[in-house]
Amino acid sequence: MRKTFIILSIVASVTGIIFLFLPMGTIAFLPAALSIIAAVAAFLKSKNQSKALPKVLLLCATTIFFIVMAKDVLVNNKLTTEEELIKEKQDTQTEANKELQKPEGIERR
Repeated sequence: MRKTFIILSIVASVTGIIFLFLPMGTIAFLPAALSIIAAVAAFLKSKNQSKALPKVLLLCATTIFFIVMAKDVLVNNKLTTEEELIKEKQDTQTEANKELQKPEGIERR
């Protein structure tokens, strides 16, 4: 049972890391939580001498969980309205036209 929980924790941790880098929102909480649960179960099933790997897995799983939480809280996905995008595009075009009308450093003969 211990090996099963360790393998499950490793697979869930890798999946959590993959979901962490992909723009999938809060779905990365699921493999991180599963990894924590499996690491705790492996830790409880382990004997006293062989608890090092479950401790490392638990540390990795909680780190992934907190990184996902921080990413969810700190990164704001701000939606802009179409009018703002149109205005920004027009401003950019206006600036580009001004730059094209006034060539600097070029002398005409």
